[in-house]
Amino acid sequence: MGSLFMKNFKRKDIDSEKYLHQLIHYIHNNPVAANIVETPHEWKHSSYNTLVSDNPTFLLRKEVLDIYDGVQNFKIIHSRPKLYNFPF
Repeated sequence: MGSLFMKNFKRKDIDSEKYLHQLIHYIHNNPVAANIVETPHEWKHSSYNTLVSDNPTFLLRKEVLDIYDGVQNFKIIHSRPKLYNFPF
């Protein structure tokens, strides 16, 4: 471990709601892009299923879903495997 053996970790500020929107989509669709699953809801290690459910959670569900104007739009947008070209 350490910078001698690994690349240094780089951070990028989330400086807009649009970029946050892109990141959430990117994270949930990573397993789809890697051909591990066919849809985001199939990946059990994702927050996707928690966000679309009514189960109690510590996630900021309402805040995330508000970015997408509700759960239905969240699901529709996440059904598209590629939404944006990412700068990283």
